[in-house]
Amino acid sequence: MDKINILINNAGVVAFQHLEFTKDGHEINHLSHFLFFELLKPGLLAATTPEFNSRIVILSPTAHLLNSFNDSDNYNDQKGGYSSWGAYAQSKTADLYMASELERRYGPEGLHATSVHPGGIMTGLSQHLPDSEVEAFKGDGNLMKYLKSPEQGAATTVWAAVGKGWRARAAGIWRTA
Repeated sequence: MDKINILINNAGVVAFQHLEFTKDGHEINHLSHFLFFELLKPGLLAATTPEFNSRIVILSPTAHLLNSFNDSDNYNDQKGGYSSWGAYAQSKTADLYMASELERRYGPEGLHATSVHPGGIMTGLSQHLPDSEVEAFKGDGNLMKYLKSPEQGAATTVWAAVGKGWRARAAGIWRTA
C-alpha cells in the first residue's frame, strides 16, 4: 500500500480465562498492533500532509488501571500467577505506551498517535468471559447505565481518526462522555 492516512488498532479479547500462547510463544492482544503499524508505517508517513496528518488510533480501554506490569522475570506469567484481568490490563498498558512512543517518534513528521477509551460496550470481545462474570456485569445497575451501544462507542474512535480538533489532543487518551 503506497499511502494510507488512518490506522485504527482495535483487536483482542477481554480477560481470556486460560493462559495460552501462539505457536511462536506469544500471548494475544498487543503484538498485532505493533506488527500492523510496522507494516503500514511507510504508507502512513507517505500520506501525511499539512492539511491532514496521518493518524494512528489505538483502542485502549481504561482496563490498564486494573493492574501494573508483572516483574520482568515473570512477564508472561511463565512462573505462575496468571490473572485473566491482569493480563488484559497489561496489554492495554502496552497499547498506551505504544501510542505515546509513536507520537514521540513520529509526531514531528506529521504521523500522530493517540489512545481511545470507547466506553463500556458489550460486544463479542467479551466472548471468553465466564457466564457468571457477564451476568454480574448485567446485574450491576450502576455499571449498566454507563454501557454504550457499538455505535456510541465508535463515535470517539471516528472523531479521533478524522476530527479536525484532533491535533491539539494527539498525545492523550480520549474517553467517551
